[in-house]
Amino acid sequence: MPIVDDIAIAIARVYAGALLDSALSEGKADDLFDEMADLLAYTRKDPGFAGFLSSPAVDDDDRHAVLDRLFRGRMSDRLLNALQVMNDKRRIALFPQVVEEYRLALERHKGEVDVRVTTAVPFPARLRARLEEVLGALSGRQARVIEVVDETAIGGMVVQIEDEKFDATVRRHLRQLRDDLIDRASREIHGRKEYFQDVQT
Repeated sequence: MPIVDDIAIAIARVYAGALLDSALSEGKADDLFDEMADLLAYTRKDPGFAGFLSSPAVDDDDRHAVLDRLFRGRMSDRLLNALQVMNDKRRIALFPQVVEEYRLALERHKGEVDVRVTTAVPFPARLRARLEEVLGALSGRQARVIEVVDETAIGGMVVQIEDEKFDATVRRHLRQLRDDLIDRASREIHGRKEYFQDVQT
């Protein structure tokens, strides 16, 4: 998966925000997201089409014409026109990030948030509702838990709400303890060197 830098994210966020504002004005925000998600899924299944969208070797005018021929009347004018604008501005390779930013913006509008919870073992079903309640209170929004099992998360869990991470794993505490011990040992060794230097002088 390509690395997306902060500038690209910011640009994608502008496109996503404009699309969401336009779709909300007609009550089509969810429909537009479904369209965008379907197109993104198609690009992931068809590397050739994905390459056609993102390749700088494809002439912008040619891509514009092909997009119009393929999708005019088969998708909403709102999405197709957005794709054409992104193509003309040489930003169409950002489409996957635009979809993600649109999803996040739509969640915020609805007062929802995806919360990624990483644990060493699958989370017991009986605790899921309680976890969603606690995380909802923490985030101030309706939390949807996405569970990730990572056996290295020994004895705890990592909760990520958008860009903020709450790490409660034993591994983190062990690492902190190790770092503290190394720091203490380093200071003691350094102190002894100074002591021996003083003795020798």
